Amino acid sequence: MDHSQVASEPRPKLKIRPITLFLLAFLSLSSWTTEITGQESELREIPAVYQTLQGKFPGILSTITPETSTLKIGDSTASLKDLVQIEFSGKVAESSASANLILREGGSWRGRFDLRRLDGGDQIYWNSPSLTQVLELPLESIEKYLATGVDESELGEGSTDSDFLLTADGAKLTGILESLDMNQITFDDESLGLLKIEWSKVRAFQLVALDDEPEEPAKSGFSIDVVTRDGSSPKGLLVKIDTEEVRIQSGSSQEIRIPVDRILRVNFANDRVVPLTDRSPIKVIEGLGEGRWFPWSWQKDRNVLGAPLTIGARSFDKGIGVHSNSLLSFKIEPGDLTLNGFAGMDASAKPKDEESEIGNARFSILVDGNVAWGPHDISWQDAPRPFSISLEGKTGFTLKVDMGSGIHILDRANWVATQIIRQ
Repeated sequence: MDHSQVASEPRPKLKIRPITLFLLAFLSLSSWTTEITGQESELREIPAVYQTLQGKFPGILSTITPETSTLKIGDSTASLKDLVQIEFSGKVAESSASANLILREGGSWRGRFDLRRLDGGDQIYWNSPSLTQVLELPLESIEKYLATGVDESELGEGSTDSDFLLTADGAKLTGILESLDMNQITFDDESLGLLKIEWSKVRAFQLVALDDEPEEPAKSGFSIDVVTRDGSSPKGLLVKIDTEEVRIQSGSSQEIRIPVDRILRVNFANDRVVPLTDRSPIKVIEGLGEGRWFPWSWQKDRNVLGAPLTIGARSFDKGIGVHSNSLLSFKIEPGDLTLNGFAGMDASAKPKDEESEIGNARFSILVDGNVAWGPHDISWQDAPRPFSISLEGKTGFTLKVDMGSGIHILDRANWVATQIIRQ
């Protein structure tokens, strides 16, 4: 071979196909986009309304941990110990039907059992629209299970020393719930013996607390409960709140992460805040007068029909549902400073033909017999109306709802998120 001839031959040029150039450009653009998107995620601003002991203030959500001492809200600052609630603006509740799992430690989860994972063991698996991962819990952490469409009141008082199961055909079983698996519940009834009940035939069940469960010492930290768009309300200790998620530690020491986009509000336990529903009225006057038909009675944490409290598209876990005419009187205790909350017509007051003159009532608050707020005429079209009333140096207050114009049967009124701020 003539090597000199080979060396003198021109080196072949590298050929780059058009598809290669396209891929290189795409990868470069993707890398740049990812970098920019990451920066935007870090700088994402989430509008929020902070409720403190001093009032409500709009602001932007900031990172909160147990080590946080003060919060910057707009141009002002507030102590974390004074924080009562964070409400996320623009979020609305969802109305999709789902089962409800009520936990012994407090709080609840909407969703359904992950039946494929149930194997009859001591662990249960739960899917919730508010979680990106399956929730794993010990069976003994469950207090109640309610199938889709079942109200907690259907369980009644239940039993204090036995498990209780309600079937779809109305049977009420008392005994011991042995296990849960993907096809059925095994239940040992006191009278009927060992039963295997398909999930489709289970309406609800309630489990008693085990006497041999050791009482764990109380954990220190900030206790919070989270209200999600699907109606879940888990409780736990604050781990972290940021623009992406809320992280809490449950009673079983499990860390739970809930995306911020799924959350309506976060409530902070505060010794100076007392929900009005923790107290009982000392005087109740309801109805249209002696001898006149009036089948309704006020409800705690429900509307007057016994359904969840809802005003417009907003749902509330705490409050009082009434029907006009209604007067609920409460005693003011030493140390009570302020009464805060909202008043509005329940969503069920909206007439089918959306008549504006129907489904309204007149709200007012009296302190020591004198009008301190109102009267305000509120209809089903109105947003919740806030109030803040001073209670210092007073002895009692009354929540009053009078009949509005139109058909009386739709005068379903709510006092929601009503709480007393104490010294």
